[in-house]
Amino acid sequence: MLRLTPAVKREQVLQLMYDDSFPFEQQFQEYQNYLTELADKEFHFTAEDEEIYNEFDWEPDYQTILKDTENVGKKLTEILNFAKQLVYQRHYQAAHDLYTRCLELQFLAYDEELWEQYEYSLSDLFNEGLINDNSHNIIVHLLYTVYQTTDSFTECVKIFYHYLAFPMEDEVKIADVFTVGPQPLEQTEKFLFDWINFLKIKPSPLADRLLLDAVRTSPYFKQAEHLFTLAQETARFHPQLYLECINSFSEQNAPEKSLTVGKDGLKKISLNNKVRSQVAEKVVGFSEQLNDNAIIHTAVQDTFYSDPCLDHLFPVLKLPLSEQEQERLLRFVQNDRSVADRIPLLFFLGQFENVFKKIGSDHHALGWSVNDKGIIIPLFLLLLRSMQPSLAARSLMSEIKPRISSQYFDVFENEFDIWKQTIFLSEADKVRYINWCKKEVENRGKDLIVTKFRHHYGRMAYLIVTLGEAEENVGITNARARTIQKYRKAHNRKRNFIAALDELT
Repeated sequence: MLRLTPAVKREQVLQLMYDDSFPFEQQFQEYQNYLTELADKEFHFTAEDEEIYNEFDWEPDYQTILKDTENVGKKLTEILNFAKQLVYQRHYQAAHDLYTRCLELQFLAYDEELWEQYEYSLSDLFNEGLINDNSHNIIVHLLYTVYQTTDSFTECVKIFYHYLAFPMEDEVKIADVFTVGPQPLEQTEKFLFDWINFLKIKPSPLADRLLLDAVRTSPYFKQAEHLFTLAQETARFHPQLYLECINSFSEQNAPEKSLTVGKDGLKKISLNNKVRSQVAEKVVGFSEQLNDNAIIHTAVQDTFYSDPCLDHLFPVLKLPLSEQEQERLLRFVQNDRSVADRIPLLFFLGQFENVFKKIGSDHHALGWSVNDKGIIIPLFLLLLRSMQPSLAARSLMSEIKPRISSQYFDVFENEFDIWKQTIFLSEADKVRYINWCKKEVENRGKDLIVTKFRHHYGRMAYLIVTLGEAEENVGITNARARTIQKYRKAHNRKRNFIAALDELT
């Protein structure tokens, strides 16, 4: 029988062979006494600080290493394994008591060198590798015991929510709890009803995830119409149910119903919620499928206003915007608090003078990779050079696009080229911007190339060669070759830097 049983279920089969009368009380009490002693201890671990370096850091980071000299982690592993055995021997209350006591413990470590103390939870001990188990396994079995030992679902759902907030490597799904343990759980549909009613009024990311999992598990909400009703009720706290409902109708090949749900979501979900942006994208897709251009025009803009990022701005810039729509777009980017990457967005809205003034006040030569200067100067250079591709320009774009584009990462270069063809700059502006970029690149080179930070040499080479290409495009003859030769001569002893330049030529 065991040979023909899937490996993951063999333990349950073995447990059926156990004698239910097998005594466990003595071992249980010994573990309870140990946990009491552990709770009373002043310190459980010793700690040491270790310096960590990586190629992108100017200064070292520090990592605290825990030393388990008293084998606390080994003992806790033993206790948790025993609690699992109790589950399969159907001693649910005893297993529940051990699990909860372990989860509620706080552990202290002391660093003798720094005279510092650190506090850890059971989750931290999992992350440190001190317990030979995983948090997902512990929580699933604990919740199974909660279900089996709690008299009312009203109380049960509160306890579930408390323990599902516990940090875990893998997210627990409600089906995990329903399919573990020696006995099937009873009245699961009634539990799911109470669980969903509890979660739908909880405004938190945890409740978002758990509610979505619950409706996917519930047979009642397999019907998209029922899910639509719930989405309308929970639009304020859990708008992601609109996406779930749209997908459900889409799987039924019902684009009209999907579009109806999406349009309703755009009315009910608050403007600054990013889920609304995802709903708007769905509306755009179904509107294109149904040839409803009026909705497309509005929904494309809604995608940006609810998640103002460059990925969503590019489609807006392709629309035939009215003068009022253009003014609204600019005001929003300039003033709305939800706009995080304001400077790059202003650049792509053609507000070059505004951007130039803001970035021109930053006179730092180093640290470009953590501020807007490290994005805007490369963008100006890419704008000012010709449309002809080059290895330096592609490399420079690859350096900056992860910071300003994510969703359309693979087509960013095409989007940039399409946008660039719509831009007009006067010759005077071109010269002013290229002179500013040249000065900034020179200042960065003076401070960067002479230092030991060799991992930045490639980035510096991209800037230098692209600068030469941009100068040529604004009328400076043979600027690319002369710029490269200038830096080769000035830093001829920096072999790694010269090699980085040679790769681009």
